[in-house]
Amino acid sequence: MNPVEKKEAVYAYLREEFPGCEVTEWADSGYSGVAIEIRCGDKAHYAVIAEDFLVGHRASEIGPALDEFLLSEHLRELGATPVLVTASGLSL
Repeated sequence: MNPVEKKEAVYAYLREEFPGCEVTEWADSGYSGVAIEIRCGDKAHYAVIAEDFLVGHRASEIGPALDEFLLSEHLRELGATPVLVTASGLSL
């Protein structure tokens, strides 16, 4: 497992799904795993990618898995409510 490659795969997916938005680490999230803030102008979205999801996927599988979970659609629908991604799916 290369955690850096996996984290970059998450960022790449979100940058593709939210073009023109700032995708950064959500430092004060209080969550373990990869916590990300997506800032689009005056709107913000938050995603937390749990360790079990990262461990269970190769870097090349992360983008397609997040797409299959419809992560970007749920982030848009929920606004600033954090979305947790686990190996078994999303927690909304």
